[in-house]
Amino acid sequence: TVQEHDFQRRWHRVHIDRFDAANDPSGGSWRERRLTPHADEARAFLDALARSGDLSAFQADTDRWIRSFDSGYGGTAGQMIINQINKMSPDPDAAATVLIDALSTPTDLDDAVGKIRRLADHLQEIRVGAHPSPKRAPFVASYYWGLAAPHRWPVAWPKSAEYLAYLTGRPDFDDQGDRYAELYRCATE
Repeated sequence: TVQEHDFQRRWHRVHIDRFDAANDPSGGSWRERRLTPHADEARAFLDALARSGDLSAFQADTDRWIRSFDSGYGGTAGQMIINQINKMSPDPDAAATVLIDALSTPTDLDDAVGKIRRLADHLQEIRVGAHPSPKRAPFVASYYWGLAAPHRWPVAWPKSAEYLAYLTGRPDFDDQGDRYAELYRCATE
């Protein structure tokens, strides 16, 4: 309802204001301090993958890179997914193609949703037990988009998914592309 939507916006605004008040504005945002200085490095790794198709080199390079600073991507939701794609994909060329597509900045929201769906499908295909989870696809892809265009593409941080569920009252999504689209809507409104 309109009333519920208005409440969601106000609730979100309060959280943003509280976070901003707790951080020193003269030092810039967390993203500006920790991620922005490393954004060009991420693009260079992705460009190298696109040129060479060498998934193993991409995985090794990004694994070293992501551990060299406070990236927020080094855990099981981020780089570990890249490691698992490299290790578990039966066709490294197909996996490289999926990653090049998924990590490249989308042209619009429909393109973003499609990229996430293709990555989630690949994760489902190589899944053994609970890993790698297709639910990680929005974070893995949007992290790179957020490095390239931080004001255009919100990152689907794992805690963002929890916050989205809390904010909207929708705890889960069958389609990871739809989940990102809802996060995008909430973040950009």
